[in-house]
Amino acid sequence: MYRHRLFRLFFGALFLSLFFNSYSVSQTRPEKVGYCEVPGGKIWYKITGSGTQPPLICIHGGPGGTSCTLSLLDSLSDERPVIRYDQLGGGRSDHPTDSTLWRIDRFVEELSTLVNHLQLKEYHLYGHSWGASLAVEYMITKQPKHVKSLILGGPLISTPLWIKDAAILLSTLPDSIQDIIHKNETAGTTDSPQYQKAIDEYNRRYLFHKNPHLRPSECEGVKSNNFIYKFMWGPSEFTATGNLKFFNRESDLHKLKLPVLLIVGEYDEARPKTVEHFKQLIPKATLVVIPEAGHVGLVDQTVQYIKQIRQFLKGVDSQ
Repeated sequence: MYRHRLFRLFFGALFLSLFFNSYSVSQTRPEKVGYCEVPGGKIWYKITGSGTQPPLICIHGGPGGTSCTLSLLDSLSDERPVIRYDQLGGGRSDHPTDSTLWRIDRFVEELSTLVNHLQLKEYHLYGHSWGASLAVEYMITKQPKHVKSLILGGPLISTPLWIKDAAILLSTLPDSIQDIIHKNETAGTTDSPQYQKAIDEYNRRYLFHKNPHLRPSECEGVKSNNFIYKFMWGPSEFTATGNLKFFNRESDLHKLKLPVLLIVGEYDEARPKTVEHFKQLIPKATLVVIPEAGHVGLVDQTVQYIKQIRQFLKGVDSQ
């Protein structure tokens, strides 16, 4: 999961030079921006680079999030096109108000439609958090033939296991914070300032471990959609009340026959111990744990995170 309202909390000073270097590099590589008609409206997409290796499609978290943070993955565009898109309802894509659209099967159809629109012959898939849910669901239900590998960052694969992990992480918070969470969830007052502060305390530890406070220019004016987040997930990262409450593909992981990279932060809310369990269920899976990183490891440890993805992709492409 990816708490959309923290999209404004990007990049501390440690990351500024890295960002500007990435930004300047992207200006020297081919870029294409377009729109694709999908069930429910149009989605925005961007392709950076024109390298000779198979492209990488990047699926952002949420639900209701945007792809702007994934612009950091443009560093990989020296070897291959990097494709990212804003899911319907968020970012630069259309924002319809029909709540019947906010179903995982429609989002899977959206991804399938984009792949067909771009006429991709073969490609790699990267999904982060909720985006990893979509990637797994896409692979299992659509059984695409031209996906070379799958990269799952901080993956939501089983909501029941996610909530169990969240309970463990919540137990590390001060008793006063835990009391606020319990009282407000019991009373149904999760919009209260006290509950929101409790969320911030949890997120500072397990979402953005380094608590960055600046945002890249790619995210300026790009808005996420809190309604979709609450409708599909719930009021916070640790409480599921939406239609993903019973999402669970744990028993289907053995069907993923392609190379899979699982990548998490040391302090990820997708706990490394649980993701290690998922690794054991996938025939060709590798797990990488990024030190000193939270759920959004791409922001916390950008260089190391991208290095691991680059090495994995090169290994798959060389086979």
